[in-house]
Amino acid sequence: MRLSRSSSSRIASRSSTTLALYSIVFVDALGFGLLIPILPFLALHFGAAAAVVTQIAAAYYLAAFIASPWLGHLSDRIGRLPVLVLTVLVSVISCVGLLISASMAGLIVFRALGGAASGNSAIAQALITDDLPKEQHTTALSSLAAIRNVGNIGGPTLGGLVIALAGQHDQFKAVLWLATILAVATAALTLWSFGRKMDPAAIWAKVSDLRASARPNLEAPRPHRLVVDRSTLWPIVATATVAFPTGLLFSVSALYVDRIFGWGGAQTGLLLGICTAAIIVSRLVVVPWLSKRFSIGFNMAAMGTVACLATLFVPLAPNPIAFTLVYVAFSVTCSNALIFAGAAVSMRAAPLMRGRLLGINQAAFSLALVASASLNGVIFGYAGPAAPFYLGATILLLFASACWGVVYEERRRTSSD
Repeated sequence: MRLSRSSSSRIASRSSTTLALYSIVFVDALGFGLLIPILPFLALHFGAAAAVVTQIAAAYYLAAFIASPWLGHLSDRIGRLPVLVLTVLVSVISCVGLLISASMAGLIVFRALGGAASGNSAIAQALITDDLPKEQHTTALSSLAAIRNVGNIGGPTLGGLVIALAGQHDQFKAVLWLATILAVATAALTLWSFGRKMDPAAIWAKVSDLRASARPNLEAPRPHRLVVDRSTLWPIVATATVAFPTGLLFSVSALYVDRIFGWGGAQTGLLLGICTAAIIVSRLVVVPWLSKRFSIGFNMAAMGTVACLATLFVPLAPNPIAFTLVYVAFSVTCSNALIFAGAAVSMRAAPLMRGRLLGINQAAFSLALVASASLNGVIFGYAGPAAPFYLGATILLLFASACWGVVYEERRRTSSD
């Protein structure tokens, strides 16, 4: 069957948008991942204690928690592309600030600015699922997340390589310079890809309408309200729950391997790179396969169960090889549980509220990571390096149990009908 000219044009436009989004997300993630191995050690260089080191991650995700819902809502009202451009420009300012910072306060402030800009994750999710059938949302979000992870795997690995090649006194500056260059490249790529598709006059008119409108029309959500729809409450709560143990990846991992195995930035970057490679393969192959055969609730429950067992065995690993294997299992299953939860939010959200609800979901993720970074740093310092992982396993047990309960209830209702 031959497609009409309008259908062909729409498909081509969507393909070009998807390709541009993939490119932007990849370069942005590359710069983000580049900083993960060095920030804890840079903070230690400034004389910070373990509990203070994790506050860098906490500041990032606290800012993301505050900004993500409002950025998502703004994208519903004035369009996805203008807000996407705004966030990548703020990312450039964040990287430049980190480059010139000479204190812990500077690191925290400019990392928080980068966290606010990370709301573009929810905007990209909304942009790639707009106009898609609901049954394709899981695959689309999984593919976008996999592309982001491709950048993430390159970031820590590249950061570890730069650290290894740079001089002892220049390693931090070298990595920060490279992250700044990548942020500028992301902004340039975004403007080149989408700048011609934006009408400044139309955007300004929408902004003016937004400011002047005390009450929205019946189709649009209130600009000052961020109330979660009941149908999306369960997956958003699930996102927040599983995000807390996922925060171990970003908060105490570097401190743990440094304490237990004596690993530095290069080895930590390699570990995160291996985890991300496994996540990419899983999201491109396993997640689409599971989404076609099982319900989202079942998939979340299965991922939570395996993640709980893996997290429990992380501090029990007797050597670096065993530790790496269980750590990979932990990271893969946690990340896939988050994909299924995000897909549930996207499928249940009305089109005019998708950006807002995905932003709230991103905010729930960020808030859980703030709590994880703050609490796990204190637990690590006072209760020992294994304690955060035992706490994470306990939370994942509760998560998996709740998911299995939902699956049982859904099957019971189906059988009774």
